[in-house]
Amino acid sequence: MHSNNSAPPWPACSCVPAGSRPILISMKLAIRYHSGTGNSARAAALIGGQFSALAWSVDVREIRRDLPDACDGVLDADLLLLAFPALGFSPSATMVAWLRGIPRKTGGEAAIICCTGGDYAKGSSIGGWGGDAPYLAARLLRKRGWVVTALGEASYPVNWIQAMNPPEQSYAREIIKRGDAEASAFAAGLAGGSSANPRESLARRVSGAVSVLFRLAGRRFFSTLFVADATCTSCGWCARSCPAGAITMKKGLPRWSLRCDSCNRCVNLCPTGSIQSSSVLIGLHLVAAIILAIAAFAVPVPESFPGYARAIARILLIALSPVLQFSLVAPLLGALAVVNPFRRVFSRSFMKDFRRYRAPGFRP
Repeated sequence: MHSNNSAPPWPACSCVPAGSRPILISMKLAIRYHSGTGNSARAAALIGGQFSALAWSVDVREIRRDLPDACDGVLDADLLLLAFPALGFSPSATMVAWLRGIPRKTGGEAAIICCTGGDYAKGSSIGGWGGDAPYLAARLLRKRGWVVTALGEASYPVNWIQAMNPPEQSYAREIIKRGDAEASAFAAGLAGGSSANPRESLARRVSGAVSVLFRLAGRRFFSTLFVADATCTSCGWCARSCPAGAITMKKGLPRWSLRCDSCNRCVNLCPTGSIQSSSVLIGLHLVAAIILAIAAFAVPVPESFPGYARAIARILLIALSPVLQFSLVAPLLGALAVVNPFRRVFSRSFMKDFRRYRAPGFRP
């Protein structure tokens, strides 16, 4: 947990927004952030620094399953700021669970900044897109009585190494500059009393369906692909640092549970770069999914059933496929992946030569 009285794991910022209105010394800002590789932590620090320079009291805490409840202190704040990454167009499952349990405060003011994955192409940085992520967080806050006065996004280097190679270091620096500028501009507007609460577009609403699928199945599927290769030293850093508490050490090797948020902190920040997404597991899971899908349609439903009952039975059989995938196939393949005769084969990965990304100065 990080607060005003402890040194945060990121560089401080003391810039003052130009033209900001005078702020009463007694005003309190509560910043609650959830971060994978440090982008949201960095944005939170920049915004907190600007408000501190305006004589606000700033309380910064990380949202993690293994830390004291970050809900403490939010009711005493004049303004609550949430910072988090977009994962599959959604806040992480850990963040969503926290938002659903946040204390109720009718009329309490809140602001949201969502960090998105930016890239670099044709000589310039490309901004990311959070989809439904900030809007879902806003809806959950409103259900608890809060008034969301500002929504914003800041683009930082993409870190989802399971899907793409993070940008080169020189390009990453340019994207970080862009993200810092967007976060600082958001803070300036917020401190100046302006509200930025854009309406949801159709594209963002459509992305909400994708976000639900990602939270229910996508993040869990990606967690089943992780392996630690032969360079793993069994240091246990990944298990100690996981924001979702999804990693445990068994016989000296990390094992991922379905609680995984797919934040990619473990794979990006592993001290020895030992964590990979197994290409072999991807192939085997796809084969298993095809077999289970075929079986769901091939299993006969009794002709004596009424039409609606046969349709329901078929839907239940189809729904059973992912359940079997996660409850039976995934544990079996995961157990094989750590057995010495097979471990080298399962460690083969398309991302062996991918770059890793950590926000500068981030030390979780």
